[in-house]
Amino acid sequence: MNDIYNVNPKKIYRLLFIGEKEEFKLPQSINGNEIKVKFSTNLNTESLKTNPPDLILTRETAGNTEGEEIIFAIQKEIPEIPVVMIMAAESRHSMKNMISSGAFDYIHQENFKEEFPAVFMKFLISREKQNDQSILVRSLTTLAGHLQEKNTVFSTILDILSHDTKNLFLNINSLIQQLPQNPAQGMLKATFEDLYNGVMEAINYMNTKPRITSLVRLINEIRVGPQAIPISAHKRIQFHYSSKITSFVETSFMLKNAITNIIENALKFSPNDKPVIINLAEKDNHIVVSVQDFGPGIPDNAKSDVFKRNFRAKATAYIEGSGKGLWITQNIINKEKGALRVEDSPAGGSIFIITLPAFRVDNYQKSLEEMLRWYDMSLSDLGDKEKSIRTLLQLQGFENHPAFDSLVFANLLELLREEKQNQNYQHYFRKLEALKRLNPEGKSVLIVDDSIHVHYYLANYLTEMGYKVINYAKNGQEGLSYYQVYRPDIVTMDFTMPIMTGLEAARQIYQFDNNARILFLSGLGDHQYYKNQVYRNWPGNQYRIITKPVKRELLQETIKDLIESSSS
Repeated sequence: MNDIYNVNPKKIYRLLFIGEKEEFKLPQSINGNEIKVKFSTNLNTESLKTNPPDLILTRETAGNTEGEEIIFAIQKEIPEIPVVMIMAAESRHSMKNMISSGAFDYIHQENFKEEFPAVFMKFLISREKQNDQSILVRSLTTLAGHLQEKNTVFSTILDILSHDTKNLFLNINSLIQQLPQNPAQGMLKATFEDLYNGVMEAINYMNTKPRITSLVRLINEIRVGPQAIPISAHKRIQFHYSSKITSFVETSFMLKNAITNIIENALKFSPNDKPVIINLAEKDNHIVVSVQDFGPGIPDNAKSDVFKRNFRAKATAYIEGSGKGLWITQNIINKEKGALRVEDSPAGGSIFIITLPAFRVDNYQKSLEEMLRWYDMSLSDLGDKEKSIRTLLQLQGFENHPAFDSLVFANLLELLREEKQNQNYQHYFRKLEALKRLNPEGKSVLIVDDSIHVHYYLANYLTEMGYKVINYAKNGQEGLSYYQVYRPDIVTMDFTMPIMTGLEAARQIYQFDNNARILFLSGLGDHQYYKNQVYRNWPGNQYRIITKPVKRELLQETIKDLIESSSS
């Protein structure tokens, strides 16, 4: 303590003693701190305001004024000055009252000489703490000002980035549209759209601009595990929801990461023979998503800790993990104005429950006007679609829903998005059907991929090489069915697809025809996991693995090698 307060040994403190000068002898210094004492027989608060002391000492009675009245007067007029009461031993019963009334401390008058230095040092510690707090407040105020300036700069940069990026992407898109329609142009356009959507989602997230999203659609789009299996195709996941119509929220793309992490945890901590059950429902103007596992569960005394950074429960310490996943997940959900909690499952295990505000439109007519601009539609066309959605919701019994207009708007928006996707699909569908009519005598190829853009550029390449494209499958289940019907010479197979993955489709195709030739094509084709799975399952079968996007020359050489090696 002495080291702390001897930094400035010449520090001078001014004390005011209200009472007779001869009553107590005060030291001139304590631990190197000089003390200047002024005596007064009465209290003059106006004088103290203009020339306040650092500390006031007073008796229980000073002149005609009670000590308690002195404390009240000082607390009312100049509360920043601490008061020490000097009390007789027989007044011990009132000491607590003195402190609660506002006295800083008290000293027994019989032991004044021994107790005063300790009380004085206590005062110094208190004063230093106040100084530290004052410095901290000033520092935080300054820092807050700097952060506000930085935030303004950051927001400005984001606005510029958003504006200029949109213009740049519009220019790039215009140039792409001017290119001759061929496989390279189709691949370039698909890559451009993915890049544009990703960049704009990131900018909107940083700007905290949410997107109206169907949670049913969002969850169905989640892929889990090293195989990136879609929720809809995962054997262990059961997804139940009461209605797609009421499942809309306003959220950023980060929510998908949060829900994915909870589902991944449920799969990781549940036995392999147990399901993971996802339920979605609307309740009290909120959308509630629950993820139920059948793992070891979480003890009551650890339920609040699982969302802390780096926490690992003892019961699951043997399972690999960093302990940061749920902490990050909760931060994301909190940012989305939601809440995350965990409860015990009656069947054993845990249920993680996400509660998010349901989407609500503030101004329905104004929002419709904005929609007109978003989709560049005529008022009559939008009006017809709006009436159709309204009628459909009424027929399904939602007319008395407390947020009926919000449901109409969200489902209308979903319809327009689907129509835009379908228009794009129909554009490519006509071209894909035309390509199927080429090279009737060529070796047959079945294309299995969940991207219509991949269908298009592969079909162009293959028909240019002289092959006949017999059909296109958008998931493994379709691919298996088409193979059993057409028995093609070659199958191009994506790894990650909804309904059924490429690995599972290949397994069943090889069971049906051990001589099938499969060319695995994937953006993850060089991922060791997929290679190991293929090598382990089909060491004697005919297959190759190459990575998308595929160069024409490599595709041609690989297919030729696959056909020749299986024929020899």
